[in-house]
Amino acid sequence: MPFQWLTIRISEEKDRLAREQAVLARLDGALNEMEKTLADCVATFNEGFEANVRVERSPHSISVDVAGDVITLATDTELPGFQVTRGNQRVPIVVGVLPGKNLFYRDPVEDKYLTMEDVTKKILDRALFPKLPE
Repeated sequence: MPFQWLTIRISEEKDRLAREQAVLARLDGALNEMEKTLADCVATFNEGFEANVRVERSPHSISVDVAGDVITLATDTELPGFQVTRGNQRVPIVVGVLPGKNLFYRDPVEDKYLTMEDVTKKILDRALFPKLPE
């Protein structure tokens, strides 16, 4: 006869594993979405300043080169989500799946959900506008 707490915990762990698998299955799609979104942001910046900021994709990461200052957005299956690296700074962004298979983004440090605008600002703002206040 199993204990009630054990049955509940088994069910909770199965649910957690199912959610984790759903996110891992969507992580490459999320990276594709981020590539397109970052490329759009960079294109707007390049038009506004006649700059040459570049977005490059590799299998599990995206690099943005802003005049030698490289920002890397790499998939992290442990989060699951992305690790954003710029110099010595690392910023984690958790990716999750909502009902309807829509994605959400969350800052685990500040424990808050992020819009796509928040995510792009978190990734690009300091590199594109280093002299402006945050």
